[in-house]
Amino acid sequence: MRALVTGGAGFIGSALANQLLKQGHEVIILDDLSGGRPITSASVPVLVKDIVEIRRFEPQSKIDWVFHFAAHFANTKSLADPMENVRVNMLGTMAVLDFCVRNDIKRLMYASSSGVYGAKEGVAYAEDMPPKPITPYEVTKYSAEIYAMDTATCTGFRFWLLASLMCMVQEICRALFVV
Repeated sequence: MRALVTGGAGFIGSALANQLLKQGHEVIILDDLSGGRPITSASVPVLVKDIVEIRRFEPQSKIDWVFHFAAHFANTKSLADPMENVRVNMLGTMAVLDFCVRNDIKRLMYASSSGVYGAKEGVAYAEDMPPKPITPYEVTKYSAEIYAMDTATCTGFRFWLLASLMCMVQEICRALFVV
C-alpha cells in the first residue's frame, strides 16, 4: 500500500507513518514542519509544504490512502487567529479532498476533534453526540467534517472520520485491514 500522511511530522501523523513503515507500506509525508517532530526514517519522502499547496503535488505513482492529520490546532491560538484556522483546517481539508478526487484516491481518513462536541466535563465523547463546536478551531474542524462527508457521498470514495484518539487507533487498525 502507498499512503500519503498529511501532518506526518505531528504527534499522531508521525506515529502512524512509523507504524505503516514497520508494516512494509510505502509512505509519503506532507507537512509544513511548523510544530512537528523530526522524521525518523531517511527513506520517507517528506514534502515540506503548506497543506493548502497539496493541490500542486503531482504523485509519481498511485496513492492508495490519504491520512489527513494536518491541522492548525489549539483552542487558545484559534481565538487569537481564527482566520489561520479557517485557512488550514477548512481550506486545507478542501484542498486534500480535491487532491483525492483529481488523483482517483478512494480512501481518506480524516482526523477531526472531540472538541466539535463542545466542552463537557466528566462526559465520555461518542461520535453520535450532537455537535456543539464553540471555538474557531472546533468550528473549522466540524465544517471540514461536513465538507468531507458530502464530498465522499458525491464521489463514492470511502471516508473514515476520527474524532477522538481512542477512536483513531481503533479505526485506523480496522480500516487498514478491512477491504
